[in-house]
Amino acid sequence: MKSSTVRRLFIAIDVSEELTLHFDEVLKRFRDDGSPKIRWVKPTNIHLTVKFLGDTAENMIQHIDSSMSAITAECSPFSVHVHGLGAFPNLRAPRTLWWGVRGNMQPLVAMKNELESILESKGFPRDRNTFAPHLTLGRIKRHLTSDEQQRFKQSVANVGELASLNLIISKISLIESRLNQHREKYVHVHEYSLKMGEK
Repeated sequence: MKSSTVRRLFIAIDVSEELTLHFDEVLKRFRDDGSPKIRWVKPTNIHLTVKFLGDTAENMIQHIDSSMSAITAECSPFSVHVHGLGAFPNLRAPRTLWWGVRGNMQPLVAMKNELESILESKGFPRDRNTFAPHLTLGRIKRHLTSDEQQRFKQSVANVGELASLNLIISKISLIESRLNQHREKYVHVHEYSLKMGEK
């Protein structure tokens, strides 16, 4: 019975339809280049994670909701530049393929810091890692051979130049992650518009 009162949550920014369509082109180019097999993220699941909350008691959602409402009421829409591909931990031993987020990071970082402060006061631990905004595109589940490493690096270089778009951020969401037949399904719990400046 306890599991029904706990939800696996995170706070994230959804991407635009244009960016999702652009991802399809990135995926196609990787396949055409003969790059090693990648387990791609479902296009509709691509997002920019702002804070991972993890397993969260149901009765804490109201505190998250009030915090999110307060923060977004003081934030204006802004844009970032999605550009370039990379990998964690590095291109020699890639485990995660990501799309970079660049440009004027100040509004995003300010919103992240405010969120951390308010949620910490509600009992959520503050992130200790440096905030590195990115979009996860896929995962590599095994170590690559030397030949595969070279093909992967070349694909990242070739396709990275094409992967360049502006992303307008006008809302942020509280999302639940559910495991469904060994695959993650994301369910939006609440969505918050950045309202500062609205009449």
